[in-house]
Amino acid sequence: MATDLDAHAIPDHVPGHLVRDFHVFGDAKYIADPDARVTELRRDYPPVFWSERGGCWYVTGYEPLVEAFKDDKVFSNELAPGLPDDYVYIPYPLSLDQPKHTAYSVPLKAAFSPQSMAKLEPQIRKLAADLIDHIAPAGECEFMDAVAEPLPILMFLSIMGLPLERFSEFRTLAVEYLGTPDPAIKFEKIQIIDTLMLEYIDARRAVPQDDILSYLWSLEIDGKPITRDDMRRYGFMLFSAGLDSVTNGMGHSMHFLAQRPDLQERLKSHPEDINATTEELLRRHGVTTPPRRVARDIEFYGAPLKTGDWVELFVIAGNLDEKAFDRPAEFEMKRDRTHLTFGYGIHRCTGAHLARIELHILYQEWLKRIPSFRLDPSKPVIYDPGHILRITNLPLIWDR
Repeated sequence: MATDLDAHAIPDHVPGHLVRDFHVFGDAKYIADPDARVTELRRDYPPVFWSERGGCWYVTGYEPLVEAFKDDKVFSNELAPGLPDDYVYIPYPLSLDQPKHTAYSVPLKAAFSPQSMAKLEPQIRKLAADLIDHIAPAGECEFMDAVAEPLPILMFLSIMGLPLERFSEFRTLAVEYLGTPDPAIKFEKIQIIDTLMLEYIDARRAVPQDDILSYLWSLEIDGKPITRDDMRRYGFMLFSAGLDSVTNGMGHSMHFLAQRPDLQERLKSHPEDINATTEELLRRHGVTTPPRRVARDIEFYGAPLKTGDWVELFVIAGNLDEKAFDRPAEFEMKRDRTHLTFGYGIHRCTGAHLARIELHILYQEWLKRIPSFRLDPSKPVIYDPGHILRITNLPLIWDR
C-alpha cells in the first residue's frame, strides 16, 4: 500500500504559485476517491504544477500531455542517462528515446500486431467464459481476484511462454515493483524479475517454442542478432506491463458499469455498442502516470522546467480535460478525440490491441452470463494509487 511521502525542498527555479500538495503516492484524498480528487485537481490546479511531496512536476492538461508525449528531446524516457551499455535493469523500448526507440519497438510491435492478437480471441473467450461461469451461481464475487487478475494475466503468461502455475507469485512481484515509490525496493524487485525472466529467456534460446520469448530470439536489432542483454531488457518491460495494466483497466470499467444498470441493459440489447463503450471506458478511467526526465531547460505552459527535473504525465487528468472533451466526467458512447490511456505517438502502448480484445470479450461474456449487477454496499471498494491507479478490492453482487 502506498504511504505518505515527506515534503521535498522546493528548488529555487520553481515559483511559489505553481507549488501544490499532491502526489499519486500517498495523497489521502486520491486514495479515498480518485475521481473526486482528479476533478478537484483539474478545477483548481494549473495544467503544469510542482508537487512538493513528489519533488517533481505534474502535467495534467490534454494538450500539454500530447506535446510531452511527442517531444522526447525535452521529455526524455531515458530516466537514468549515462548508464553503461551493459546495464540490463532497464525496460526496452519503454526507457528509450529516438532513434534507438524505433529500432527496438518496431520488432516488438510486430509480435503484438492486430492480426496476431486477433488469433487469440477463441482462447481469451473460453477463459473468460470459464471464469465467469465459475462465479455466476454464487450471486457475488470479489471481481479483481475472480476475473480481472486471472483473465489477462493467464493469457499473458500463455503467450509469453511462462508457467501458468506461477501466476500468484508473478502477480505479487509485479505489484510490489510497480506499487512502491522507494527506489531501493524497486531495484530489489527489478533484480528478482530479471533473475526470474532469465531462466525462461535462456530456456527458449536453447529450445524455441511457439511463444513471444522464442519469437524475440529470432529478431535482429539494427541488422544485428538480438543479444541476451537485450532479451533481459525486453523481458523486464513485458513482465511489469503484462502483469498489471489490463487488470486495472478491467477493474475500473466494471466499477463504473456496476453503477450504471441502464448502460448494462443497453449493452445487452445492443452488443454492437460494446466496442465504442470500451473506448469511452478507457478514456474515462485511464490508470497510468508515466514519468519523464527533463532533458533541457524549457518554459512549458508557464512552468520553468530545468534539465534534470522529473515530470509525471498525469494521463488520468488529461482524459478529463474539459478543454479537450465536452463534459468529460460524463459517459458518452462516441467521442471525436483520441484518449491518452494508451499513451500517444511513438510510446503508444504495444499491448493496446490485446487489451482491447480482452476488454471487448470480458464485457460480452459477462453481460451474457450475469444479470444486472451492482456494488456490494456492505463492502468497500479499495484503491491503491501510484504510477498505476490500482483497485485492489471490487465486491460485486447480483441476483442469483
